Amino acid sequence: MSPSSVGSDGPRARLDREGNVSGWDRALEPLWGRPAAQALGRRLEQLLVPLEPESLPDLRGVQCAGTWSGVVALVPSNGNAPRTTGIRLTRSGEGLELQLAPLSVLAAERPSGDAPLEPGRDLQRFAALLEMLPGYCYTVDRELTFTSSAGKGLGVLNLRPGQVIGMNLRTLWGASAAAGAPGEDTYEPLACHLKALAGIPSTYRDVCLGRSIEYLIRPLRSDSGEVVGAIGVAIDVTEAEHARQEREKLVAQLRQAQKLEAMGRLAGSVAHDFNNFLTCVMGNLSLLEQHVDPGSEAEALIAQTNLALDSAASLTRQLLAFSRKPVFSPRPLNLSSLVERMHKILQRLAGARISVQTRCHPELWSVNADAGQLEQVLVNLVLTARDAIGDEGQIVIETANVLFDLVAARPPEPLRPGNYVALAISDSGRGRPEPARRSDPPLSSDPGQGIGLGTVYSTVQQSGGTVTIESEASKGTTYRVLLPRVDAAEAPQAAPGS
Repeated sequence: MSPSSVGSDGPRARLDREGNVSGWDRALEPLWGRPAAQALGRRLEQLLVPLEPESLPDLRGVQCAGTWSGVVALVPSNGNAPRTTGIRLTRSGEGLELQLAPLSVLAAERPSGDAPLEPGRDLQRFAALLEMLPGYCYTVDRELTFTSSAGKGLGVLNLRPGQVIGMNLRTLWGASAAAGAPGEDTYEPLACHLKALAGIPSTYRDVCLGRSIEYLIRPLRSDSGEVVGAIGVAIDVTEAEHARQEREKLVAQLRQAQKLEAMGRLAGSVAHDFNNFLTCVMGNLSLLEQHVDPGSEAEALIAQTNLALDSAASLTRQLLAFSRKPVFSPRPLNLSSLVERMHKILQRLAGARISVQTRCHPELWSVNADAGQLEQVLVNLVLTARDAIGDEGQIVIETANVLFDLVAARPPEPLRPGNYVALAISDSGRGRPEPARRSDPPLSSDPGQGIGLGTVYSTVQQSGGTVTIESEASKGTTYRVLLPRVDAAEAPQAAPGS
């Protein structure tokens, strides 16, 4: 049996003069993976992808020459992988007849000097590569109609290989890319594909179903160099984008830590020099006190000076605490109990003309922190609120349980989603001229408070939390301390002697 006669009685498809399928043998359905209803009336290039040569012939030329053969990938309509095979087109009346031909038959028919047929191996290599990469590849014709689609990344978009064949890109893009739609020319995905059809490669990035995808669009050319469509390679870069954002967050946190460290060194240097001056002043004042009469005006002045020196010494201690890491002894704490225990002390610190009110959650979660340090945090924030009020007003201290997620309530940086305990100190002071909402608070909301809030921020960070500030002119300021929830039984204990 001659090679040309092999399969001469096999299933056939018939094409009209325009290249549309007009007949489809039932035996083709399992071989092609496409029923007659999904083939009749379609153009041939919608049903297969030419591999060798890389484009279909001019059908009018085939009608004149009488025959054409080549290697193609049959595109099924059931979502299965394309099948590589040979086809032969022959003249039949006023149209053409298509018949499947094994690759061995086509190889035997080729002249001996021609290169061997290996498109099947190339397709298998390409398919294996697409199955490993987080992306997909597709081709469209000059009308932007899909002619192929394959790759692992299609699953992320709820698509199967070959599912979109025959569909138009404009349909998938929706109203933004509809013909004649406002802004059609500026819609980036459409503009990039039109550039490819004009022979200009391009790239763009888009978001689909919550995934960040980077597209590389290139012109698809025939053997003669004519642009017959476009080929797109899409890579899912969602994880890479998340990693980049995470790196930016870490860099920002590192810079903040470096700023606090530099300020701590400066504070320690100032504190040591200032402490030397205080020692000299207090020593001379003590000597002077021995030479004044009891009950005299000089004794009263010395007493007032001693009070001022005590305040200066307290400031020095704050500076030193900010400049170095103190002994940290964390244990499970209930902030509601701490606030109620310190209520009277805080009221005395605020003064008689400022009311300190507490609104504590009765079933507050525990936090793992150093009790002494949190007491200092509370004192510093109340003093800051007192100075912001000035004369007469109100300070409200609240505790609450807070749940952060990635949808309804996002956590402030650098916290992650989870359960937290909030300690909020609100004042009725003058607030800020412009509304402020931030998780990286300044050292103080009031000039002169200097290092107070810096100490607060450093202490809270050491316990795994953060401080936010909300302020608006004439509506006061709210400082909110957020600490992660911890179960008392699971809280890590400080090492002995730490």
